[in-house]
Amino acid sequence: MQTAPAPPLASGTSPSLLRLPVLALQHVLVMYAGRPAEQGSRDAVLNHPRHPYTRMLLASTPFVDPARRQAALPVRGEPPSPTQPLPGCAFASRCPYVADRCRAERPTLRSVDGRLAACHFAEDLPPVGAA
Repeated sequence: MQTAPAPPLASGTSPSLLRLPVLALQHVLVMYAGRPAEQGSRDAVLNHPRHPYTRMLLASTPFVDPARRQAALPVRGEPPSPTQPLPGCAFASRCPYVADRCRAERPTLRSVDGRLAACHFAEDLPPVGAA
């Protein structure tokens, strides 16, 4: 039995070893601490992430193409306790964009730029690669 090849990635997308399993997927769900962080088409999530955790994951992925390489984002703070979750966003203790609202109010998945993102500031995040 022969399987159909995965559709090509959007222009400019470079596969890496860590991304190979998702190349066959059309839809991606990124989770952090058992909660959905971002969900959408493979190309939207991998090329234009709207959640800080997705951005950190992708920044840690090596690229063969030097033009697509990013500086790794520092991972600060401690991961949340799975047995004693705090109110608010599960990623708040590690997020570079954290604000008081993040620590108090748990973000829900909502539509942002054609995908779902659970971040209070998803629309306001700078483009990937911007300072």
